[in-house]
Amino acid sequence: MKKFYIILVLSILLSGCAAYKIQQGKSPHEGGFVVSRYNKVIPEYSIGVNNSFPGKEIAEKRFKRRRSKVEYYYKKIGFIDNRFKQTFVEPPLLFVQFVAGIFRMPFIAVSDYRYNHNPQYKEKMDKLEDEQYYAERARVKGLKDRLSEYIQEDLAKESPAKVNEQPKPKEEVKMAELAQEPVKEVPAAAPVEVKPVETIKPEAQEKAIAIQESLEAVPIVEEPKSQDIKLQPSLFKPTAIIIAKPQNGPSPLRVNFYGYKSSSPNGKIVSYFWDFGDGDKSNKPNPLNTYWSTTYGAREFTVTLTVTDNKGMASSSNVIIQVINK
Repeated sequence: MKKFYIILVLSILLSGCAAYKIQQGKSPHEGGFVVSRYNKVIPEYSIGVNNSFPGKEIAEKRFKRRRSKVEYYYKKIGFIDNRFKQTFVEPPLLFVQFVAGIFRMPFIAVSDYRYNHNPQYKEKMDKLEDEQYYAERARVKGLKDRLSEYIQEDLAKESPAKVNEQPKPKEEVKMAELAQEPVKEVPAAAPVEVKPVETIKPEAQEKAIAIQESLEAVPIVEEPKSQDIKLQPSLFKPTAIIIAKPQNGPSPLRVNFYGYKSSSPNGKIVSYFWDFGDGDKSNKPNPLNTYWSTTYGAREFTVTLTVTDNKGMASSSNVIIQVINK
């Protein structure tokens, strides 16, 4: 029993401790040192001016100054999770969600039926989804902007004011050096031979005039103007956008997918192809798929959406769905 309490206390104490590592940056963070948290690089710990990364000593100093602030914004945005919450809060919460999901299955089925058969209800739900989507984007953008402002303020405190460099004075040519150089003698100009000007005889002048008149008599044929070649405008790939709600949860997990946000600069999207990663596929713009997991722990499914526009251009995007079996 005593061992159980010791393990419980150690797990509580160590659940909030993060493993950090200062390492040489790799693409796209090459050129200096970065700091990783649980083997995930967080560039804001050590990033500098113009997305540059410093040496190891400066990276350590920046990490110590910025750590708490950067992690605060990362947790608010949702980029990193609280380890204590993951260890002690999420497991019972997932179990509660699983039980609640079983009782909600009939209501979910009715809602899906109304969405697929009632245009007014579909429009209402799509509008609600749009409002939630753009509100979340605005919230995340605001947090990212505030984090960027904090990084700029930190860099301004770190780097001293630059001193204006004075232009270097031009090198003066010493007269003594010029005096030491030998003066080259300029050779005398060669005598200029004056040749007598040949006069044109009257007969030759008449022949020249006759040749000129014959040349003027020949009509000048203009080259036909080249026709203007009309270039076809270049085509661009469309943008495939996936909205999946929810993206994680207990098994069985019913996920609503929305692809109507996809767009193309060439025209309109005419084809949707979904690969749900579990063997099922669909060609609907906004399909529904149910994920099952019989293995212990989390199981991830990679969902791929391929869209094609009316010009034949195609593009794809991916999203990961995480299903947990408890």
